[in-house]
Amino acid sequence: MTATTTARNSTTVRFDSLAQRVALEGVRLGFRALSATAPSLATIAAESLFRRPRRHRRPAWERAIVELGARSSVAHAGATLPAWSFGDGPLVVLVHGWEGRGSQLGAHVAPLVAAGYRVLFFDAPGHGDAEGDRSSVIEIAQALRSVIDQFGAPHAIIAHSVGCVASTFVLGRAALPVAPKLVFYAPPLSPRRFTEHFARVVGVPEDVRASMARRVEARYGIALSELEMLSAARGRSEPLLVVHDQHDSDVPLASGQALAREWTGARLHATAGLGHRRILRDRRSLDAALRHVTDGRATIESNSEEKALFRELFEREQRSVDQRK
Repeated sequence: MTATTTARNSTTVRFDSLAQRVALEGVRLGFRALSATAPSLATIAAESLFRRPRRHRRPAWERAIVELGARSSVAHAGATLPAWSFGDGPLVVLVHGWEGRGSQLGAHVAPLVAAGYRVLFFDAPGHGDAEGDRSSVIEIAQALRSVIDQFGAPHAIIAHSVGCVASTFVLGRAALPVAPKLVFYAPPLSPRRFTEHFARVVGVPEDVRASMARRVEARYGIALSELEMLSAARGRSEPLLVVHDQHDSDVPLASGQALAREWTGARLHATAGLGHRRILRDRRSLDAALRHVTDGRATIESNSEEKALFRELFEREQRSVDQRK
């Protein structure tokens, strides 16, 4: 494992509005009362809420990228999922994380297309423009498998956060003809920690949390232990680049460091001051990802057309941010 470090500025905040904090406190009061009087009902309610991702609006730069893509539908579980593709060539699939959407990784589109790749991103069930209001890491994994079944084995997979867990799960069960190159941004290690974090946030006691986890396992027929990243990493040798920020308040850098140590031949690209999401738009991180996918044949600076598109998209985002101030 090798590591590089770049420097940047501040991080992100959760529950930063008064309305969010008031709503969260109401949820906590409700769960405390229900857990004390009807723990079985508290378990059902907790499992339902645990699988309910919040949706967030696409910022202006993501909308601009979506408008540039060729929209298609992915056949999945008797329904369809929205997907967008760009360019021609070997396939690179972008996989979003929990409460994310495919276009969050859209800054990768222009440099990869300029380097001769076809790029595809999708919205998993309950996320982005996809139907439904419930989801899970397993459903994100199943969605990725549907994408691979329809569009073919990818040359590379670039994933963020929980999307890294979903991608690793799929790789452990799919017999692909060629091992894809992997770029994992901010990979978490343990699904148990997902449930523990959820329990702390909403005020669920340990017995209800454990029962909730068993309900999730029964629903999908998969033990959460099967999603442990360090266990899954042992014996894997796909070329992996881990990109992780020192100031990630959602998934600590130690998680990415541990995964890079355990995964044969993995490399770590560490950043500072970008947090959990802005790292997906950082030019140095994008350049590291592009070099990894292309075996060093392409860089962010190597294509003037890509640079112009990159600059325009991010200027649009900045104008959108300024208008909301």
